[in-house]
Amino acid sequence: MTLPLASDPDGDPIETIAWWDPADLPGNPAIRSELLADIDAVMAALGCTPDAPPSEGNEATCPCGTPVVYDEMNGWQHADGSISHDDGESVSDKMASIAKAGGSAAPPKAPMLDTRNLTGVWAEVYGRRNKLLARHQKAIAAAWDACIAELGSPAAVVRSFRSEAQLVAKSADPNRDWRKEAGTAAALAWLARLRKTKGYDALVAALEQAIAEGMAEGEADALALAADKAGKSGFDIGKAFRAALARLQGDPGISRQAQDAADSMVDGAAGDVGGTLADQAGQDGSEADMTGAADDTLSGGKSRSVELGTDWALYAAILAGAVALYQRATSGGQPAEGAPPGTGPEQPPAPPPPPVMILLNFVTAGDSRVCATCQGLADNGPYAPQDFPDYPHARCRCSAEAADDVPSSFFAAYLLS
Repeated sequence: MTLPLASDPDGDPIETIAWWDPADLPGNPAIRSELLADIDAVMAALGCTPDAPPSEGNEATCPCGTPVVYDEMNGWQHADGSISHDDGESVSDKMASIAKAGGSAAPPKAPMLDTRNLTGVWAEVYGRRNKLLARHQKAIAAAWDACIAELGSPAAVVRSFRSEAQLVAKSADPNRDWRKEAGTAAALAWLARLRKTKGYDALVAALEQAIAEGMAEGEADALALAADKAGKSGFDIGKAFRAALARLQGDPGISRQAQDAADSMVDGAAGDVGGTLADQAGQDGSEADMTGAADDTLSGGKSRSVELGTDWALYAAILAGAVALYQRATSGGQPAEGAPPGTGPEQPPAPPPPPVMILLNFVTAGDSRVCATCQGLADNGPYAPQDFPDYPHARCRCSAEAADDVPSSFFAAYLLS
């Protein structure tokens, strides 16, 4: 299932039209998906070079002339799965050289979803999520930077890498991507100390808060969507969020997820530094150049690992919160708790409703970031809550929605009188 777009909210023959410069077409969320699906052919027909940033599953062409594909786990690779060339340079390194020359082969940052393309409750839901993501990205980046500041300059990483690189260059198989491997190993050994910094607990706490608020937002969003589907107006999404967040406090599962997210950031940052040092070595960069580049790569405001790690943790939590709501309903648990203490007159607890089987749609955001994987998950729905797929990766901004109407007991406590 794909979200309804503002260009066609009623599904009638009327369409929104606009005049665009061809250079503004690639990656433009206002362009219809069927056009973006063939954007390379469209741009070629217009005599332009496509410069849309790659997302999961997007294809491009390597400087060697071989088709390449980008995915979140492995980066750039040839379509046949190979990751290196005969000269020993990796596919990712060659694609990075395009970006350094002014192209757009580098993996993109994850911009906020453009809510102008959404209507009704979906616009409200994603507007809230955008604000939530921006706030937690800022907090987590600041906590990360505090940890990195305690570690000091990454000059030791560079010296270790340069020493190892000189040895390997004399003896290694030229087909081996030794530069990135050596840089990643040096960075990982240095970053392992991050877990012992004074600021590390604050980093994990910031991730815990992001995950808890993500799960609460996912539940509140699911209830708002259920109320909207039933034609109920005046749903207090903020009240539902606060109630869910109060119930999630102290959940040990959230602490484990936050620790896992922090570990993933460390591993990802080491890989990012390894790639940066490999690029610098390929350009005969000096020790000072390498140190500066590694320092920039590790900055919380610039780190791809920190940005995507926060994005992934929050949106995975949003999806998990929505699914957990329906899993409780399926097992006969209370689907919607009352407001947290202190927000109104005390009410007697409502009896739990009987178990209800509710199927869920995997919903894509309907713009150019949606990859083939997520579109396939949307096409294969609906799912029982226990079978609902995990959030696959950052960027696609996917969601969950009940496929059919749900009992009013789900959302009655949050309807404004």
